[in-house]
Amino acid sequence: MAKIIPLCSSSKGNSVLVCLGKTNILIDIGCSFRILNTYLKYFNYSILDISAVLITHEHTDHVYGLNTLIKNTNIPVFATEGTTNGIIEKSMIEPELRCYIHNDIKEIELDTEIKYFKTSHDTYDSVGYVINSGINGCSFAYCTDLGEVTREVRTAVLGSDVVFLESNYCRNRLDQNPRYPNFLKKRIKSSSGHLSNRQSAEFAAELVKNGTKRIILGHLSQENNTPDLAYQCNAETLYNNNIKNGVDYILNVAGPVNEGWFAAV
Repeated sequence: MAKIIPLCSSSKGNSVLVCLGKTNILIDIGCSFRILNTYLKYFNYSILDISAVLITHEHTDHVYGLNTLIKNTNIPVFATEGTTNGIIEKSMIEPELRCYIHNDIKEIELDTEIKYFKTSHDTYDSVGYVINSGINGCSFAYCTDLGEVTREVRTAVLGSDVVFLESNYCRNRLDQNPRYPNFLKKRIKSSSGHLSNRQSAEFAAELVKNGTKRIILGHLSQENNTPDLAYQCNAETLYNNNIKNGVDYILNVAGPVNEGWFAAV
């Protein structure tokens, strides 16, 4: 059995554990190394159980604990060259601490296939991932931090059995948020920002029509969204497309801290 465990997911910290038999892949480490260990214990895992770490991009909510992880473990870390340079340039890791480039991913033995795809986000070289399990043939896509669903994203993600999909903000809540200046609202809503609930829902309908059986909504803004709003918008949009929750697909929402549930596939 494969398991998808969203350890934490929000605009403040993101990390998802993908468990595929003896292979356990961590996507991003946006919390501290200490807190990561605490989250892993909720599910009876330890840092020693992690086979590899995949990094999507260099923003702090995705790499906060990376430096400590590299210093304290020998777990191989994979990122694009642009993201690796961006992390080093921002002094998040010491230059001599090397991230593997994706082309070197075969340097370690994993009983799975990992591919990455470019995403539209205001970073050096943001990507998402598709992981094909060697256990049961299940495919999992991690698709967050994208201001728009591009052709490359569609080509990579459509057909995946399970998709972890960004549903970052409610448009009305963002527009009415007095704590967010206009330039920040514009950045979030841009084609290199984040997906709104509505954009997420429209893509979710495409996904299910192309074979996706489980969608996990993630990377919700704690300022401009709620789990209920994200769930309702996605569920209603799919229902209006004659797609029934619990019949044609299963919908979950990942929160800032996960203390119990996971998706079994």
